[in-house]
Formats: sequence, structure tokens, C-alpha cells
Amino acid sequence: SGRLRGAFGTFGEMTAGAAHEMNNPLYSILGYSEAIIDEDDTSKIKTYAGKVLDSSRHMAAIIQNLSGYTRSNANDQNKDVNINERLDAAVDIALLASYSSDISLDKKYSSLPVMKGKPEEIQQIFINIIANAVQAMHGKGKLTLASETRGENIMVRIQDTGPGIPQEYLK
Repeated sequence: SGRLRGAFGTFGEMTAGAAHEMNNPLYSILGYSEAIIDEDDTSKIKTYAGKVLDSSRHMAAIIQNLSGYTRSNANDQNKDVNINERLDAAVDIALLASYSSDISLDKKYSSLPVMKGKPEEIQQIFINIIANAVQAMHGKGKLTLASETRGENIMVRIQDTGPGIPQEYLK
């Protein structure tokens, strides 16, 4: 029975993780859809619709990953990724999902080369970190996003004005 309980605990953690992964793009889709309904400016509607499409694709990628779907063509796996674009998309989703307008945003992006990777996965990492930062600030504070190259590496810094991680958890 201990083994069974352990399996259900792991399954529960996996289910909770999957729900968390899908909530971010879902809230983005809901938020932008509501914005479209109330918007008269066609250029804004087009921008919002594009964000709905991006979030829908992101959600489809999450579902494909969860279902174990893999493509036969390995070249399709990694695409050119613009890190600054993924940061912008992630902050849009994370801030929209937080329903807070009390976050000031400071972007310090450098011109970066594109990198090969999975844009949905990279964006999801940024969403999770930014959403945690917004949560740590209780929806109020300053969020700084920065990017730069260091040699052949791309460095991203996400900083918030929250209380920080307690010392006992830093390791």
C-alpha cells in the first residue's frame, strides 16, 4: 500500500504540474479574448488575436508533450528562438494571468543572436519564473527583465522587488 500511495502521490504531482503548465496559456487566451470583445480599435484587436493564436499554439504544444507525441522529423524539434520575443510573450501572459496593474516593468534587452531550441518550452520557463516573481510581490512592485550575450552564451536576468527566497531554501 505504501508503493500505491507513492504512485498516486507522484501522479497527483504530475497532474498538478500539468494543470499549472496549461493554466498560463489558458488565462492568456481568456484575457485576450475578453479584451477583443471590448475593443473597437482594429489594430489592437489584431494584436490580441495574434496573442490568442500564440497562446493556443503554446497550449497545443504542452498537450502534445503530455501525451507523449513526438515528431518523426528531428529538425522540426528545434527552431530559431528569439529570446527577447519569448520574454515579452511570457511577461504578457504572466501579467495578464495575475490580474494586476500594479507591476512596473523595466526591460533592459540587448540585441541577441537567435538560438536553436523549443520556443514553447523556453517561454514556459520564463512564464513560470515571472509568475512566481509576481506572486512573490503580491501583485505590486517592480519587475526587471534583462538579456545580454556573454561570449557565446545568452544571459537572461529576471529580478523582482519581492522579499526573496528565505535563506534556508537557497541551496
